[in-house]
Amino acid sequence: MKNNVVADTSFFICHACNLRRTDFLLNYLDLYQFYVGPIILMKELPNMGKDDETIRKKLIYKESNYAELFKMLSARDSKHIEEDGEYEAIGLAVELSLTNNLKYLIIDDKGPKNFAKNTITKKFLELNGKIVGTVGFICNCYRIDSLIEKEKCLENLKAIHTAYLEYEQNGKTQRPCSMDDKFINNTLLPLITDLEKFNE
Repeated sequence: MKNNVVADTSFFICHACNLRRTDFLLNYLDLYQFYVGPIILMKELPNMGKDDETIRKKLIYKESNYAELFKMLSARDSKHIEEDGEYEAIGLAVELSLTNNLKYLIIDDKGPKNFAKNTITKKFLELNGKIVGTVGFICNCYRIDSLIEKEKCLENLKAIHTAYLEYEQNGKTQRPCSMDDKFINNTLLPLITDLEKFNE
């Protein structure tokens, strides 16, 4: 039986658009059951090229009544709570975690991620330890779940680094995979080095 995952839009954009590697994405969708709500599925997900229809068919559609609760807990404008995919993803994750049916919530945006970690987990303890970023999820697929090989994990992480280098060199305005220079240097590169040194 597949483990359930909820991912923010940035996870899909990272692989399908920034890396242009839908093969990575399709592999994760085969290994885990991904849930999405109407905001992410119908408004935020970009066209993912030739694999777009295949990717969308692999996603499980689920609605969540999270907005009213989150409005009381967050200082953000209620419009963001109602219309941003990050908060929808957190809401879906809460619902799945309450029935012990969530493995990971993948979220990269610092604001919503901190909201989930620092506020929502205090109300919903079941969500503790399940919030990861894209890079953390990729590593967990190998190190914890043993669902991908080390080489595939490294290939994905190095592809993110390459996309970031291209972003820096070409002066693009949108950071790939929601990564900044601090994350690349303090987290991604040391992780790649550590994995390369580790002998199974």
